Amino acid sequence: MVSKIAGAAADIDMSLHEVADIAKMTASRIGSLSVELEPGKLRTMFTENGSQSDIRLHLVGDNMMIGAGMHGEKSGVISPFVSTDYVANTLVYKIYEYGYIPFKSKDIRLMQPGDKVAVLVNNLGGLSAQDLLVFSRRVVKYLEEEPIGCLVIRLYVGTFMTSLDMKGASVSILYLDEDDTLIDLLDRSTDAPEWKSVDLYYPTVGKLDSETNHSRPSFKSMPKIEVKEVESGFFDDLGSLNLKIIDFHEVASKYIRNSCEAVMACQDVLDNWGSVAGSENFGFKICLVAQRILSHLNKDLLHLSHPITLFQSLKDLTKISAADFTFGNLICFLFSQMLSCLIQSQKEHDIINEFSLREAFAIAVDKLSFYTGAKVGNRTMIDALIPAVQTTKSHKNIYSVAAAAKQGAESTITMSTASFGHAYYKADNEYVGYPDVGAMVIAIIFDAFANGSDSCTDYIAMMMMQTFK
Repeated sequence: MVSKIAGAAADIDMSLHEVADIAKMTASRIGSLSVELEPGKLRTMFTENGSQSDIRLHLVGDNMMIGAGMHGEKSGVISPFVSTDYVANTLVYKIYEYGYIPFKSKDIRLMQPGDKVAVLVNNLGGLSAQDLLVFSRRVVKYLEEEPIGCLVIRLYVGTFMTSLDMKGASVSILYLDEDDTLIDLLDRSTDAPEWKSVDLYYPTVGKLDSETNHSRPSFKSMPKIEVKEVESGFFDDLGSLNLKIIDFHEVASKYIRNSCEAVMACQDVLDNWGSVAGSENFGFKICLVAQRILSHLNKDLLHLSHPITLFQSLKDLTKISAADFTFGNLICFLFSQMLSCLIQSQKEHDIINEFSLREAFAIAVDKLSFYTGAKVGNRTMIDALIPAVQTTKSHKNIYSVAAAAKQGAESTITMSTASFGHAYYKADNEYVGYPDVGAMVIAIIFDAFANGSDSCTDYIAMMMMQTFK
Protein backbone atom coordinates (compact mmCIF):
# COMPACT_ATOMS: atom_id res chain seq x y z
CA MET A 1 0.00 0.00 0.00
CA VAL A 2 2.94 2.33 0.64
CA SER A 3 4.23 1.72 -2.90
CA LYS A 4 0.78 2.22 -4.43
CA ILE A 5 0.13 5.50 -2.62
CA ALA A 6 3.64 6.82 -3.27
CA GLY A 7 3.30 5.92 -6.94
CA ALA A 8 -0.06 7.68 -7.18
CA ALA A 9 1.42 10.76 -5.50
CA ALA A 10 4.23 10.85 -8.05
CA ASP A 11 1.71 10.36 -10.85
CA ILE A 12 -0.07 13.61 -9.92
CA ASP A 13 3.24 15.48 -10.04
CA MET A 14 3.94 15.83 -6.33
CA SER A 15 7.52 16.82 -5.56
CA LEU A 16 10.04 14.23 -4.36
CA HIS A 17 9.84 15.59 -0.80
CA GLU A 18 6.03 15.45 -0.90
CA VAL A 19 6.09 11.88 -2.19
CA ALA A 20 8.53 10.93 0.58
CA ASP A 21 6.29 12.52 3.22
CA ILE A 22 3.21 10.74 1.84
CA ALA A 23 5.10 7.43 1.92
CA LYS A 24 6.23 8.05 5.53
CA MET A 25 2.71 9.07 6.51
CA THR A 26 1.30 5.86 5.00
CA ALA A 27 3.93 3.64 6.62
CA SER A 28 3.30 5.21 10.02
CA ARG A 29 -0.42 4.39 9.80
CA ILE A 30 -0.09 0.74 8.77
CA GLY A 31 -0.18 -2.28 11.04
CA SER A 32 0.86 -5.56 9.40
CA LEU A 33 1.27 -9.13 10.59
CA SER A 34 1.65 -12.49 8.85
CA VAL A 35 0.92 -16.12 9.59
CA GLU A 36 2.97 -19.01 8.20
CA LEU A 37 1.11 -22.31 8.01
CA GLU A 38 3.67 -24.32 6.08
CA PRO A 39 7.22 -23.43 4.95
CA GLY A 40 7.72 -23.04 1.23
CA LYS A 41 9.53 -25.84 -0.58
CA LEU A 42 11.02 -23.75 -3.36
CA ARG A 43 13.38 -21.78 -1.15
CA THR A 44 14.92 -24.99 0.17
CA MET A 45 15.93 -25.99 -3.36
CA PHE A 46 18.59 -23.29 -3.47
CA THR A 47 20.16 -23.80 -0.06
CA GLU A 48 23.50 -25.43 0.60
CA ASN A 49 23.61 -29.11 1.51
CA GLY A 50 22.44 -29.80 5.03
CA SER A 51 20.65 -26.52 5.56
CA GLN A 52 17.26 -27.62 4.30
CA SER A 53 16.26 -29.36 7.53
CA ASP A 54 17.28 -26.31 9.56
CA ILE A 55 14.96 -24.11 7.50
CA ARG A 56 11.94 -26.40 7.56
CA LEU A 57 12.02 -27.95 11.03
CA HIS A 58 10.62 -24.90 12.85
CA LEU A 59 7.12 -25.84 11.68
CA VAL A 60 6.03 -29.46 12.01
CA GLY A 61 2.64 -31.14 12.01
CA ASP A 62 -0.28 -28.77 12.49
CA ASN A 63 1.76 -25.90 13.93
CA MET A 64 1.68 -22.33 12.59
CA MET A 65 3.85 -19.28 13.20
CA ILE A 66 2.26 -15.87 13.77
CA GLY A 67 4.67 -13.05 13.01
CA ALA A 68 6.84 -14.92 10.50
CA GLY A 69 9.25 -12.84 8.46
CA MET A 70 8.71 -12.22 4.77
CA HIS A 71 11.50 -14.64 3.94
CA GLY A 72 10.38 -17.22 6.47
CA GLU A 73 12.56 -15.94 9.31
CA LYS A 74 11.78 -17.70 12.59
CA SER A 75 10.74 -14.48 14.29
CA GLY A 76 7.21 -15.27 15.37
CA VAL A 77 5.28 -17.28 17.94
CA ILE A 78 4.76 -20.96 17.10
CA SER A 79 1.50 -22.52 18.27
CA PRO A 80 -0.94 -25.22 17.15
CA PHE A 81 -3.27 -24.33 14.30
CA VAL A 82 -6.85 -24.25 15.61
CA SER A 83 -9.04 -22.71 12.90
CA THR A 84 -9.20 -19.95 10.28
CA ASP A 85 -11.42 -17.99 12.63
CA TYR A 86 -8.82 -18.20 15.41
CA VAL A 87 -6.01 -17.03 13.11
CA ALA A 88 -8.02 -14.05 11.82
CA ASN A 89 -9.01 -13.06 15.35
CA THR A 90 -5.41 -13.29 16.58
CA LEU A 91 -3.92 -11.23 13.76
CA VAL A 92 -6.59 -8.52 13.90
CA TYR A 93 -6.39 -8.05 17.67
CA LYS A 94 -2.59 -8.08 17.79
CA ILE A 95 -2.50 -5.31 15.17
CA TYR A 96 -5.29 -3.44 16.96
CA GLU A 97 -3.64 -3.66 20.39
CA TYR A 98 -0.25 -2.56 19.03
CA GLY A 99 -1.77 0.68 17.72
CA TYR A 100 0.01 3.18 15.49
CA ILE A 101 1.95 6.46 15.73
CA PRO A 102 0.84 8.96 13.07
CA PHE A 103 3.53 10.71 11.00
CA LYS A 104 5.18 13.58 12.89
CA SER A 105 3.48 12.55 16.15
CA LYS A 106 4.72 10.78 19.27
CA ASP A 107 1.35 9.60 20.55
CA ILE A 108 0.31 5.97 20.21
CA ARG A 109 -3.26 5.68 18.96
CA LEU A 110 -5.76 2.85 18.74
CA MET A 111 -8.59 2.39 16.29
CA GLN A 112 -11.84 3.86 17.50
CA PRO A 113 -15.38 2.78 16.60
CA GLY A 114 -16.31 4.46 13.34
CA ASP A 115 -12.71 4.92 12.11
CA LYS A 116 -12.21 4.15 8.43
CA VAL A 117 -9.56 1.67 7.37
CA ALA A 118 -8.31 -0.01 4.22
CA VAL A 119 -7.32 -3.67 4.54
CA LEU A 120 -4.97 -5.71 2.36
CA VAL A 121 -4.96 -9.50 2.72
CA ASN A 122 -1.94 -10.87 0.89
CA ASN A 123 -1.29 -14.45 -0.19
CA LEU A 124 2.25 -15.45 0.75
CA GLY A 125 2.22 -17.89 -2.16
CA GLY A 126 0.67 -21.25 -1.30
CA LEU A 127 -2.98 -20.54 -0.49
CA SER A 128 -5.86 -21.04 -2.91
CA ALA A 129 -8.19 -18.19 -3.85
CA GLN A 130 -10.95 -19.81 -1.80
CA ASP A 131 -8.70 -20.06 1.27
CA LEU A 132 -7.84 -16.39 0.97
CA LEU A 133 -11.44 -15.24 0.55
CA VAL A 134 -12.65 -17.26 3.55
CA PHE A 135 -9.83 -15.82 5.66
CA SER A 136 -10.52 -12.26 4.42
CA ARG A 137 -14.16 -12.50 5.43
CA ARG A 138 -13.13 -13.40 8.96
CA VAL A 139 -10.68 -10.49 9.10
CA VAL A 140 -13.36 -7.98 8.10
CA LYS A 141 -15.80 -9.54 10.55
CA TYR A 142 -13.51 -8.97 13.54
CA LEU A 143 -12.61 -5.44 12.47
CA GLU A 144 -16.21 -4.29 12.02
CA GLU A 145 -17.85 -5.97 14.98
CA GLU A 146 -17.55 -4.79 18.61
CA PRO A 147 -15.35 -3.88 20.38
CA ILE A 148 -13.23 -2.52 17.47
CA GLY A 149 -16.16 -1.38 15.32
CA CYS A 150 -14.16 0.29 12.54
CA LEU A 151 -15.34 0.64 8.94
CA VAL A 152 -13.46 -1.33 6.28
CA ILE A 153 -14.11 0.88 3.27
CA ARG A 154 -11.54 -0.80 1.00
CA LEU A 155 -10.62 -4.49 0.98
CA TYR A 156 -7.79 -5.74 -1.23
CA VAL A 157 -7.44 -9.51 -1.50
CA GLY A 158 -4.87 -11.24 -3.67
CA THR A 159 -1.26 -12.16 -4.31
CA PHE A 160 0.66 -8.89 -4.00
CA MET A 161 4.00 -10.04 -2.54
CA THR A 162 4.90 -13.68 -1.96
CA SER A 163 7.49 -15.66 -0.11
CA LEU A 164 7.72 -18.03 -3.09
CA ASP A 165 5.31 -20.91 -2.31
CA MET A 166 4.96 -20.45 1.45
CA LYS A 167 1.50 -21.35 2.73
CA GLY A 168 0.30 -18.36 4.68
CA ALA A 169 -1.07 -14.84 4.50
CA SER A 170 -0.35 -11.37 5.76
CA VAL A 171 -2.88 -8.79 6.94
CA SER A 172 -2.15 -5.08 6.58
CA ILE A 173 -4.48 -2.47 8.07
CA LEU A 174 -4.14 1.15 6.92
CA TYR A 175 -5.69 3.71 9.29
CA LEU A 176 -7.07 6.33 6.90
CA ASP A 177 -6.77 10.06 7.53
CA GLU A 178 -9.76 12.36 8.03
CA ASP A 179 -8.89 14.44 4.96
CA ASP A 180 -9.18 11.37 2.68
CA THR A 181 -5.72 12.03 1.24
CA LEU A 182 -4.68 8.40 1.45
CA ILE A 183 -7.92 6.92 0.15
CA ASP A 184 -7.89 9.26 -2.85
CA LEU A 185 -4.39 8.09 -3.75
CA LEU A 186 -5.31 4.44 -3.21
CA ASP A 187 -8.27 4.81 -5.56
CA ARG A 188 -6.26 6.32 -8.42
CA SER A 189 -6.07 3.99 -11.40
CA THR A 190 -2.84 2.11 -12.10
CA ASP A 191 -1.57 -0.26 -14.77
CA ALA A 192 0.34 -2.37 -12.20
CA PRO A 193 -0.76 -5.90 -13.23
CA GLU A 194 -1.34 -7.33 -9.76
CA TRP A 195 -3.10 -4.37 -8.16
CA LYS A 196 -6.75 -5.35 -7.73
CA SER A 197 -9.82 -3.28 -8.48
CA VAL A 198 -12.15 -3.31 -5.47
CA ASP A 199 -15.65 -2.22 -4.57
CA LEU A 200 -15.85 1.29 -3.18
CA TYR A 201 -17.70 1.10 0.11
CA TYR A 202 -18.79 4.47 1.49
CA PRO A 203 -20.78 4.29 4.76
CA THR A 204 -23.32 7.07 5.21
CA VAL A 205 -21.69 8.43 8.35
CA GLY A 206 -18.45 7.85 10.17
CA LYS A 207 -19.96 7.32 13.59
CA LEU A 208 -21.53 4.20 14.95
CA ASP A 209 -24.87 4.74 16.63
CA SER A 210 -28.05 2.84 17.22
CA GLU A 211 -29.91 4.59 14.38
CA THR A 212 -27.39 3.81 11.64
CA ASN A 213 -26.94 0.40 10.07
CA HIS A 214 -23.40 -0.13 8.82
CA SER A 215 -24.01 -3.70 7.69
CA ARG A 216 -21.72 -4.45 4.76
CA PRO A 217 -23.87 -5.33 1.71
CA SER A 218 -21.90 -8.51 1.02
CA PHE A 219 -22.39 -9.63 4.64
CA LYS A 220 -26.19 -9.57 4.52
CA SER A 221 -27.48 -13.08 4.99
CA MET A 222 -29.61 -14.66 2.30
CA PRO A 223 -33.18 -15.55 3.35
CA LYS A 224 -33.06 -18.78 5.26
CA ILE A 225 -34.85 -21.73 3.70
CA GLU A 226 -37.01 -23.31 6.34
CA VAL A 227 -36.22 -27.01 6.67
CA LYS A 228 -38.33 -29.10 8.94
CA GLU A 229 -36.05 -30.92 11.32
CA VAL A 230 -37.12 -33.64 13.68
CA GLU A 231 -35.58 -32.01 16.73
CA SER A 232 -36.57 -28.43 15.88
CA GLY A 233 -39.13 -27.29 18.39
CA PHE A 234 -40.33 -30.85 19.01
CA PHE A 235 -39.65 -30.87 22.72
CA ASP A 236 -40.40 -27.35 23.84
CA ASP A 237 -42.11 -28.57 27.01
CA LEU A 238 -39.74 -31.02 28.64
CA GLY A 239 -41.94 -31.21 31.68
CA SER A 240 -44.43 -33.21 29.64
CA LEU A 241 -41.85 -35.89 28.80
CA ASN A 242 -41.72 -39.14 30.68
CA LEU A 243 -38.12 -39.44 31.92
CA LYS A 244 -37.49 -42.60 33.91
CA ILE A 245 -33.86 -42.17 34.93
CA ILE A 246 -33.31 -41.49 38.62
CA ASP A 247 -31.26 -38.34 39.39
CA PHE A 248 -30.34 -37.89 35.71
CA HIS A 249 -29.27 -34.26 36.23
CA GLU A 250 -26.82 -35.14 39.02
CA VAL A 251 -25.43 -38.26 37.34
CA ALA A 252 -24.95 -36.55 33.97
CA SER A 253 -23.25 -33.57 35.62
CA LYS A 254 -20.83 -35.86 37.49
CA TYR A 255 -20.00 -37.94 34.40
CA ILE A 256 -19.39 -34.88 32.23
CA ARG A 257 -17.22 -33.13 34.80
CA ASN A 258 -15.15 -36.23 35.55
CA SER A 259 -14.59 -37.12 31.89
CA CYS A 260 -13.64 -33.56 30.85
CA GLU A 261 -11.21 -33.17 33.75
CA ALA A 262 -9.68 -36.58 33.03
CA VAL A 263 -9.12 -35.81 29.33
CA MET A 264 -7.61 -32.41 30.16
CA ALA A 265 -5.24 -34.00 32.67
CA CYS A 266 -3.92 -36.28 29.93
CA GLN A 267 -3.16 -33.61 27.31
CA ASP A 268 0.61 -34.16 27.18
CA VAL A 269 0.47 -37.92 26.85
CA LEU A 270 -2.32 -37.68 24.26
CA ASP A 271 -0.17 -35.24 22.29
CA ASN A 272 2.67 -37.77 22.45
CA TRP A 273 0.58 -40.75 21.36
CA GLY A 274 -1.04 -38.69 18.61
CA SER A 275 2.27 -37.47 17.18
CA VAL A 276 3.56 -41.05 16.95
CA ALA A 277 0.77 -41.82 14.46
CA GLY A 278 0.92 -38.45 12.67
CA SER A 279 -1.90 -36.68 14.56
CA GLU A 280 -0.01 -33.63 15.78
CA ASN A 281 -1.44 -31.67 18.75
CA PHE A 282 -4.19 -34.24 19.26
CA GLY A 283 -4.25 -33.68 23.02
CA PHE A 284 -4.37 -29.90 22.61
CA LYS A 285 -7.34 -30.15 20.23
CA ILE A 286 -9.42 -32.61 22.25
CA CYS A 287 -8.76 -30.55 25.37
CA LEU A 288 -10.22 -27.48 23.65
CA VAL A 289 -13.45 -29.45 23.24
CA ALA A 290 -13.34 -30.65 26.85
CA GLN A 291 -12.64 -27.13 28.15
CA ARG A 292 -15.61 -25.67 26.28
CA ILE A 293 -17.99 -28.35 27.55
CA LEU A 294 -16.69 -28.01 31.12
CA SER A 295 -17.00 -24.22 30.93
CA HIS A 296 -20.65 -24.51 29.91
CA LEU A 297 -21.23 -27.00 32.71
CA ASN A 298 -19.71 -24.64 35.28
CA LYS A 299 -21.85 -21.78 33.99
CA ASP A 300 -24.97 -23.97 34.15
CA LEU A 301 -25.43 -23.62 30.39
CA LEU A 302 -25.71 -27.32 29.61
CA HIS A 303 -29.31 -28.50 29.44
CA LEU A 304 -29.04 -31.36 31.94
CA SER A 305 -32.73 -31.73 32.70
CA HIS A 306 -33.27 -34.29 29.94
CA PRO A 307 -31.05 -36.54 27.75
CA ILE A 308 -32.47 -35.03 24.55
CA THR A 309 -31.56 -31.46 25.43
CA LEU A 310 -28.21 -32.58 26.86
CA PHE A 311 -27.12 -34.33 23.68
CA GLN A 312 -28.34 -31.38 21.63
CA SER A 313 -26.05 -29.14 23.72
CA LEU A 314 -23.11 -31.54 23.47
CA LYS A 315 -23.54 -31.88 19.71
CA ASP A 316 -23.63 -28.10 19.23
CA LEU A 317 -20.62 -27.44 21.48
CA THR A 318 -18.51 -30.16 19.88
CA LYS A 319 -19.38 -28.95 16.39
CA ILE A 320 -18.16 -25.45 17.26
CA SER A 321 -15.02 -26.60 19.06
CA ALA A 322 -13.90 -29.27 16.59
CA ALA A 323 -14.48 -27.68 13.19
CA ASP A 324 -10.98 -28.63 11.95
CA PHE A 325 -10.47 -31.77 14.06
CA THR A 326 -11.43 -35.14 12.59
CA PHE A 327 -11.73 -36.99 15.89
CA GLY A 328 -13.83 -34.18 17.35
CA ASN A 329 -16.15 -34.37 14.35
CA LEU A 330 -16.57 -38.11 14.91
CA ILE A 331 -17.53 -37.46 18.55
CA CYS A 332 -19.98 -34.84 17.27
CA PHE A 333 -21.42 -37.49 14.93
CA LEU A 334 -21.95 -39.85 17.88
CA PHE A 335 -23.77 -37.15 19.86
CA SER A 336 -25.92 -36.34 16.82
CA GLN A 337 -26.89 -39.96 16.26
CA MET A 338 -27.69 -40.50 19.94
CA LEU A 339 -29.86 -37.38 19.86
CA SER A 340 -31.81 -38.68 16.84
CA CYS A 341 -32.27 -42.09 18.46
CA LEU A 342 -33.56 -40.59 21.71
CA ILE A 343 -36.03 -38.39 19.86
CA GLN A 344 -37.29 -41.38 17.90
CA SER A 345 -37.55 -43.43 21.09
CA GLN A 346 -39.56 -40.69 22.78
CA LYS A 347 -41.94 -40.58 19.82
CA GLU A 348 -42.45 -44.32 19.65
CA HIS A 349 -42.49 -45.27 23.33
CA ASP A 350 -43.34 -41.99 25.07
CA ILE A 351 -40.57 -42.66 27.56
CA ILE A 352 -36.82 -42.27 28.01
CA ASN A 353 -35.09 -44.67 30.38
CA GLU A 354 -31.70 -46.35 30.81
CA PHE A 355 -32.56 -48.84 28.09
CA SER A 356 -33.19 -45.91 25.72
CA LEU A 357 -29.69 -44.56 26.41
CA ARG A 358 -28.03 -47.96 25.95
CA GLU A 359 -29.89 -48.50 22.69
CA ALA A 360 -29.05 -45.01 21.42
CA PHE A 361 -25.36 -45.55 22.22
CA ALA A 362 -25.32 -48.89 20.40
CA ILE A 363 -27.04 -47.50 17.30
CA ALA A 364 -24.77 -44.44 17.20
CA VAL A 365 -21.61 -46.57 17.34
CA ASP A 366 -22.99 -48.96 14.73
CA LYS A 367 -23.66 -46.03 12.36
CA LEU A 368 -20.20 -44.59 13.01
CA SER A 369 -18.68 -47.93 12.06
CA PHE A 370 -20.89 -48.19 8.98
CA TYR A 371 -20.22 -44.72 7.61
CA THR A 372 -16.47 -44.72 8.31
CA GLY A 373 -15.91 -48.37 7.42
CA ALA A 374 -13.88 -48.88 10.59
CA LYS A 375 -14.08 -52.25 12.32
CA VAL A 376 -12.50 -53.80 15.39
CA GLY A 377 -8.84 -54.43 14.63
CA ASN A 378 -8.39 -51.37 12.38
CA ARG A 379 -6.65 -49.40 15.14
CA THR A 380 -9.28 -46.69 15.67
CA MET A 381 -11.65 -45.47 18.36
CA ILE A 382 -13.97 -48.29 17.25
CA ASP A 383 -11.64 -50.74 19.03
CA ALA A 384 -12.74 -49.19 22.34
CA LEU A 385 -16.34 -48.34 21.42
CA ILE A 386 -17.48 -51.78 20.16
CA PRO A 387 -16.47 -53.63 23.36
CA ALA A 388 -18.21 -50.93 25.39
CA VAL A 389 -21.40 -51.38 23.33
CA GLN A 390 -21.31 -55.15 23.65
CA THR A 391 -21.00 -54.85 27.42
CA THR A 392 -23.91 -52.38 27.67
CA LYS A 393 -26.07 -54.81 25.70
CA SER A 394 -25.40 -57.40 28.40
CA HIS A 395 -26.82 -54.92 30.95
CA LYS A 396 -23.53 -54.79 32.81
CA ASN A 397 -22.73 -51.87 35.14
CA ILE A 398 -20.55 -48.90 34.25
CA TYR A 399 -17.48 -50.53 35.81
CA SER A 400 -17.73 -53.45 33.39
CA VAL A 401 -18.32 -51.10 30.45
CA ALA A 402 -15.24 -49.09 31.39
CA ALA A 403 -13.13 -52.24 31.71
CA ALA A 404 -14.26 -53.39 28.26
CA ALA A 405 -13.45 -50.03 26.68
CA LYS A 406 -9.99 -49.99 28.28
CA GLN A 407 -9.25 -53.54 27.20
CA GLY A 408 -10.23 -52.64 23.63
CA ALA A 409 -8.03 -49.54 23.63
CA GLU A 410 -5.09 -51.47 25.07
CA SER A 411 -5.40 -54.06 22.28
CA THR A 412 -4.32 -51.39 19.77
CA ILE A 413 -0.80 -51.35 21.27
CA THR A 414 0.23 -54.48 19.37
CA MET A 415 -1.70 -53.80 16.14
CA SER A 416 0.72 -53.52 13.23
CA THR A 417 -1.74 -52.29 10.60
CA ALA A 418 -3.74 -49.08 10.65
CA SER A 419 -6.49 -48.92 8.04
CA PHE A 420 -7.67 -45.40 8.80
CA GLY A 421 -6.52 -42.01 10.08
CA HIS A 422 -3.07 -40.44 10.03
CA ALA A 423 -1.42 -43.71 11.07
CA TYR A 424 -2.45 -45.21 7.72
CA TYR A 425 0.30 -43.14 6.09
CA LYS A 426 2.97 -44.07 8.62
CA ALA A 427 5.32 -47.04 8.60
CA ASP A 428 4.13 -49.89 10.82
CA ASN A 429 7.19 -49.81 13.05
CA GLU A 430 6.55 -46.16 13.94
CA TYR A 431 3.39 -46.77 15.95
CA VAL A 432 3.54 -50.42 17.05
CA GLY A 433 4.01 -50.35 20.80
CA TYR A 434 1.78 -47.32 21.28
CA PRO A 435 -2.02 -47.31 21.73
CA ASP A 436 -4.34 -45.61 19.25
CA VAL A 437 -4.93 -42.15 20.69
CA GLY A 438 -8.62 -42.02 19.73
CA ALA A 439 -9.33 -45.36 21.38
CA MET A 440 -7.48 -44.15 24.47
CA VAL A 441 -9.67 -41.04 24.75
CA ILE A 442 -12.74 -43.31 24.75
CA ALA A 443 -11.12 -45.48 27.43
CA ILE A 444 -10.24 -42.45 29.57
CA ILE A 445 -13.80 -41.13 29.32
CA PHE A 446 -15.38 -44.41 30.43
CA ASP A 447 -12.79 -44.87 33.17
CA ALA A 448 -13.73 -41.41 34.47
CA PHE A 449 -17.41 -42.35 34.33
CA ALA A 450 -16.74 -45.35 36.52
CA ASN A 451 -13.91 -44.25 38.80
CA GLY A 452 -13.79 -40.45 38.76
CA SER A 453 -11.37 -38.03 37.15
CA ASP A 454 -8.46 -38.79 39.48
CA SER A 455 -8.34 -42.40 38.31
CA CYS A 456 -6.91 -41.40 34.93
CA THR A 457 -3.50 -40.59 36.45
CA ASP A 458 -2.93 -44.16 37.61
CA TYR A 459 -4.45 -45.61 34.45
CA ILE A 460 -2.24 -43.55 32.13
CA ALA A 461 0.84 -44.40 34.22
CA MET A 462 -0.01 -48.08 33.83
CA MET A 463 -0.48 -47.62 30.07
CA MET A 464 2.86 -45.85 29.75
CA MET A 465 4.54 -48.87 31.34
CA GLN A 466 2.90 -51.16 28.77
CA THR A 467 4.27 -49.32 25.74
CA PHE A 468 7.32 -50.86 24.18
CA LYS A 469 9.27 -47.66 23.57
